[in-house]
Amino acid sequence: MNSQTESNIDRAEQDRFDAVASGWWDPEGPFRP
Repeated sequence: MNSQTESNIDRAEQDRFDAVASGWWDPEGPFRP
């Protein structure tokens, strides 16, 4: 990753994604159809 890409990351958005990522593939999780 170059410095331009690293400076383009929205830390708040990444933190929100990290908080829900573990439930993404959980068939009984919050993202189930």
